[in-house]
Amino acid sequence: MNSISVDKKKSRRVSRRAMAACVVMLLALIPPAVVWVNKGRQIPDAERIYRIGQAAMAEGDVASVQVAVEALEGIPEAAIYASLLQGYVLLRSGRLSDAMGVLHQASDDPRTGAVANALAGEALYQNRQYGDAIRALTTATRLDPSLTDAHRRLAAILYDLGAMDRAVEALESVSRLAPNDARPHRLMGLIHKDMESFERAVDEYREALRRDPLLAGQDDVLFEFATCLLKTRQHEELAELLSQCPRSADFLVLKAESLFEQGQAEEARAAVDDALAMAPNHLEALILKGSIQLESAAVAESVETFRRAIEVGPYEFLARHKLSQAHARLGQTDLARQQSDEANRLRNLRSRFADLHVRASSDARDADLRFELGQTAIELGLHDLAASWFAAAISLDPNHQAAQKALQSLMERDAKPAAPPGPDAAK
Repeated sequence: MNSISVDKKKSRRVSRRAMAACVVMLLALIPPAVVWVNKGRQIPDAERIYRIGQAAMAEGDVASVQVAVEALEGIPEAAIYASLLQGYVLLRSGRLSDAMGVLHQASDDPRTGAVANALAGEALYQNRQYGDAIRALTTATRLDPSLTDAHRRLAAILYDLGAMDRAVEALESVSRLAPNDARPHRLMGLIHKDMESFERAVDEYREALRRDPLLAGQDDVLFEFATCLLKTRQHEELAELLSQCPRSADFLVLKAESLFEQGQAEEARAAVDDALAMAPNHLEALILKGSIQLESAAVAESVETFRRAIEVGPYEFLARHKLSQAHARLGQTDLARQQSDEANRLRNLRSRFADLHVRASSDARDADLRFELGQTAIELGLHDLAASWFAAAISLDPNHQAAQKALQSLMERDAKPAAPPGPDAAK
């Protein structure tokens, strides 16, 4: 026998002794009054050990949970508790399939069903079995509405799948259970913003910042909030908010748009020029600059600006619509019609995409719907978003071959260098 084998055996013996000592310490926490006699043997109270194991789970202390599992061994009446705790240990060890098998044993028992389903939902989520994860987590929250983390996980899955209506319901539950947590309101604000429910989004961002003025990712939160204030024409509050924001091209464009909407064209022009000095290819800044030029009768200059915007964002229908207007002002009828036709095509695509998104928001099960969203996103040049929708389709239907093929095609595309724009890109 070599020395390595001897060392390993010694290590295992030390480990076993350490574990035994932990079990002894755990059982020492249980007063003599909570032991009972079964067939002549004194048995520790299973529920008390289970509660100790649950406390360790809440602290993320896997080793102590394993100690509780060991303490429950040999107690027939405690098998259901041992299964749940062992499922947690397996889950945290990354043995997802084993965890799901063990947790299934505890999922139907009223004493352990809520927590078992919550843990199973997490395992299923990590295994990308989203449909099954939703069912498990929904069951968990129905059995015990106070399981905050189960609501969080459910909201995350539903958000990933684009099932925004149900995601908002889960986030509202998190908000009630965790009244100091700003994150559910931040995400609800983003959901309402993306669904163009800007007034509701404003309320959610206000609440998020009330709960935590230094919310993580604050620049993104402030930009989203400011965008919604602009969309709802709350210019005074927007100006106050922008005064607290960093000086960047994104925030300068919002300031310029607000000024332009209020009839302050010169101030808007100065702000948009500052934005373009920082970011010469800023799409929204280019469109706004062209719009200011168009309104001030600098039509020829606006044509060049809108062409530049289309080079930067060839799928942006507003830039093409504005360019069509500029061509029409110059009497360039054919060019105006060409840009108008393309703008209408892109506008119709966006309308179709929005309609599909609304349908997906209330349907968390339809893989084909998400595949169609991915296809439409590709037509709009939104390749990252398309990949997310194809991945969502596959999560709901792992055998969805069309989504698998489309996602693979996008991955191969991203692996290749981008081709330079053609000479006709701005025409």
